[in-house]
Amino acid sequence: MLPWEEVKSKIDIIEILGNYITLKSKGSNYSANCPFHQETTPSFIVSPSKQIWHCFGCGMGGDVFGFVAEIENTDKITALKELALKANVEIPEYKKNNNLESVAETSEFEQGLKVLEWSSQIYHQILLKYLQNPDHEITKYCHSRGLTIEIIKKFKLGYAPNNNQTLIKFAEKYNISNDWLLKTSLAKKRE
Repeated sequence: MLPWEEVKSKIDIIEILGNYITLKSKGSNYSANCPFHQETTPSFIVSPSKQIWHCFGCGMGGDVFGFVAEIENTDKITALKELALKANVEIPEYKKNNNLESVAETSEFEQGLKVLEWSSQIYHQILLKYLQNPDHEITKYCHSRGLTIEIIKKFKLGYAPNNNQTLIKFAEKYNISNDWLLKTSLAKKRE
């Protein structure tokens, strides 16, 4: 089992997210006001069975690592390390290396982290592309949150379009298998 899979199996997404926002039971799911945009009617949903969250207001969503990374303004690797401490899961040492060609020469854990770093770079480039159009809704959203181009570049913020196909197409271009997208929770199988 990969470290992030073990962490996910040992933590409760409701408990972790509940440390940041007030969740209310709504059938088998939970709802809340989204912490990433202002709203008066809850559009933020958490599914404990799927271990994911999604906001139908702003379109953001992901797993527990993505939530912690976003709300604490950090990256998924830092979020993984934080949650691993809470779950009592040992994370192997990892030396950052942006060379995707060396993925096959590293451990499975390091391969997964490289795929996560790669996806972060792709999402950053997508956001920068959208920001070239001042009338685009993403550009307006960033401005409404006070995000300047300098901040976006400094913190390498990104934008993930609300479908798996974008990343899957990039993965094909970079010879990254869909298995890695599934293992790292960047994509999920259709039910």
